[in-house]
Amino acid sequence: HVNNIAMIQYYDLGVRDYFHSIMNIVETETPARVAKVNMVTNYYAQVKIDDKVAVRTKVIKMGTKSITLFQEVYNTLTKKICSDCQTIVAGFNPETGTSEVISEEWKQIIAEHENK
Repeated sequence: HVNNIAMIQYYDLGVRDYFHSIMNIVETETPARVAKVNMVTNYYAQVKIDDKVAVRTKVIKMGTKSITLFQEVYNTLTKKICSDCQTIVAGFNPETGTSEVISEEWKQIIAEHENK
């Protein structure tokens, strides 16, 4: 059985991969410009250690200082949704440790990606 804490790590990887794939952001090279501020997770089916799972991530709302994402962990063989999650990330300035506005550049890139 995969512990629920591990499922949260799957979602964190999904967020990281989302931003990397559409904006080519690599955390080791560029300090994170967002920080997770809220997460609500629902569990529907058990995930076992040997299960092949993947995470789908989609932006469902963009505000001035935050982005809301909807995510699902699903079994890649059965296509069954095991869990879903709504995550809110806020704009973050790593130099000052304070919140910041989501850039218009980011908003445009996300909007273009989501409208494909």
